[in-house]
Amino acid sequence: MRLPHMDDLSARMETTEKEAGITDRVGSHIQTLAGKQSEAYEVVNRLNKIGRAKQKAYYDKNTKLVTFSVGDYVYLKEMAIGDGKSKKFRNRWRGPYLITRRLSN
Repeated sequence: MRLPHMDDLSARMETTEKEAGITDRVGSHIQTLAGKQSEAYEVVNRLNKIGRAKQKAYYDKNTKLVTFSVGDYVYLKEMAIGDGKSKKFRNRWRGPYLITRRLSN
């Protein structure tokens, strides 16, 4: 079986004016599509930034700042589980731990 890359391409066909016009139109169409693609990318990027800002504002609206002081007891939530362990029956909270000093806000 002969594949396209195996064909003898040494015989060169001369292009006619019609074929040259088609080639020019294809090239201009490709440039137009590339311009539209970059414009669409910029629009989507801008909309993503706006969406992230709105989501952050919505999240921050319902978030309350919790401060702890020395002498308070706190529980630590374990987010990760070990390999081969089921999260179904594990205790998600460890503690209580006593806060002995405050390093920063």
